[in-house]
Amino acid sequence: MRLGKTIILKIFCFICAIVMSAQFSYGASSEIMKSESPSELYQIASSPYSSRDDIYLLVSRLEYLGQDNPQAFFTLGKLYQENKLYRQGMLEITVDARQKKAISYFQLGAQRDHVPSILALATMYDKGIGVSASQDSALELWLKAAELKSDTALDEL
Repeated sequence: MRLGKTIILKIFCFICAIVMSAQFSYGASSEIMKSESPSELYQIASSPYSSRDDIYLLVSRLEYLGQDNPQAFFTLGKLYQENKLYRQGMLEITVDARQKKAISYFQLGAQRDHVPSILALATMYDKGIGVSASQDSALELWLKAAELKSDTALDEL
């Protein structure tokens, strides 16, 4: 009798977990589509409960927001750089490919004079992360950020 109750309890817990997961996934998808904030989307991507579909939707949403808000491109760059999009085996990508994606998004932000994107690129060039180390490129980027009134860039110079 006790074994039967244990099995029924495990089945019940399993079904509850599936239902809650489906509800959370729907909630995350609707949050992604409603959000105008790259910071909110970063938090959703950082959640261990985000599904593969949520991640694809999140990347598309950030790319769309990036047309008017370069912070969205910076957020995408950070998500790739920090490997937040490819955890738990959901998607496979090499470290080199991740860094190249991060660089491309930071470049999109930098083209729009977004200082954090410029600083992220400068650091990558300075340290040779995902690119060949280039002090000249890093210096050029730090100068650009300094012209945009970045204290961090002034400290690096």
